[in-house]
Amino acid sequence: MNVQDRDRAAYSLFAFAKDPMTPLDSHLETPLPEQLAQVRQRLRERYRLDRFIASDPAMMRVLDQARLAAAVPVPISLVGEVGTGRRHLIRCIHHLSAESDRPCVFLECSLLPEAHLERQLSEGQLLGPPDSASAGWGTLAIVDPAALPRELQQRLLAFLESKAPSDRRRLAVICDQPLTWLCQNQGLLPALAERLGVLVITLPPLRERPQDIPLLAQHALELCNLESDRRITTIQEAALDQFRAYSWPGNVGQLIEFVREAHRRAEGAELRVEDLPLVVRLAGQPNPPRRPLPLPLDALLEAVEMRLLRLAWEEAGGNASRAAARLGITPARLNRRLIHFGLRQPPNRDHSEADAAEG
Repeated sequence: MNVQDRDRAAYSLFAFAKDPMTPLDSHLETPLPEQLAQVRQRLRERYRLDRFIASDPAMMRVLDQARLAAAVPVPISLVGEVGTGRRHLIRCIHHLSAESDRPCVFLECSLLPEAHLERQLSEGQLLGPPDSASAGWGTLAIVDPAALPRELQQRLLAFLESKAPSDRRRLAVICDQPLTWLCQNQGLLPALAERLGVLVITLPPLRERPQDIPLLAQHALELCNLESDRRITTIQEAALDQFRAYSWPGNVGQLIEFVREAHRRAEGAELRVEDLPLVVRLAGQPNPPRRPLPLPLDALLEAVEMRLLRLAWEEAGGNASRAAARLGITPARLNRRLIHFGLRQPPNRDHSEADAAEG
């Protein structure tokens, strides 16, 4: 699952409802304006902040900041890891704002080719007058703004500097690092970062919200029940302990993936530890003690010696005197070691006695 899919999975959990977006009745007699009004009402229902599953104080502060952001059309920056629900929060703020009748547009800067970004961020497209068709958005969410070429960053800065007070369109950015870090490490223009940082909302990662994990897991389980014919009602406390012990690098989006996987495996009415992915079952377990590897010094030294003897003997063409001189030992000692390693046949007894006397 890629970054966008995991973020979508995160906010699909937040947007959970019994029947969140059922198709509209397609009666021909229903006027289009009424159908459009129904769609807008359902979007407002789907993107309500009270649908966020949160009891952690840090997340409650995020929701308070989101309500504040919805009241004023200032630029906002949402900073958080993948899967924390950044895109969903942007949509919530948009649908709470006065411009909710206009679209919320996302621009993926790190995924789109530069030519496309150049075309979109032009006065004839997204950065045009608010009454133009292509620029009739209510919220423009720039994902990974540091990935924009410098010229396009300057164009975005000029748009913010020249935007009239009556223009209530909102510019928002989504990034995984603070704006100051992006300026220092990824080339984001400091002047643009200053404009974008009017209201910064930092979404905490799931590992810093341990008290929310059981609520989110149960909520994800109920969502899985709606998507299938199987009904699993509870999660074993031991399984919740494993969820709490896991570090959640993919945050809420990853939690949904794991609950879905466990839901497919479960056989009874309860989600058990055995149903969880292996990586979660191993969370929190101490690593087994490492046994020191044996160091057979004598065997290692003999292996090195045999290799050197063979190399010197071959380079000397079988001449014991030259091989011994290369190794810095006497020919007699060379012969004894060659015989020891089976690299040379032992001589007859008379020669052995002579070699012993010399060595």
